[in-house]
Amino acid sequence: LSLTTAPIPSNAELNKFKPSSCVIHTPPGFNALDTASATNITTSINKTLASINANIDSVPIEATGIVVLPSKDLKIYTSSRIKACWILDNKHHWTGLFCPSLATFPNSYPVLLHAIPAHYKKF
Repeated sequence: LSLTTAPIPSNAELNKFKPSSCVIHTPPGFNALDTASATNITTSINKTLASINANIDSVPIEATGIVVLPSKDLKIYTSSRIKACWILDNKHHWTGLFCPSLATFPNSYPVLLHAIPAHYKKF
């Protein structure tokens, strides 16, 4: 009897099936969700995402779970990294609809300066 084994999947293939997450930072003193359960927050986020037709390749984007961190930031779990990136990149579209006191702005990308001239030549 000869046993054959399947090839070992690559890390990229394994990562497709791992849950992914992103963190939405809350403003200082944020307490709007203190009394809500994780299930209610997740359901509310999913309703908000559905209301703006959030999808990738016609597949709706949904949160599979949420954790409220001690800092009150929201860690949102999704079924794939692509969905987590969409939630984070488009947070300014849906966070205000989900909770008005959580409205966020688009991500900004800082510019790093390696050298700043100390003297300028006058022409």
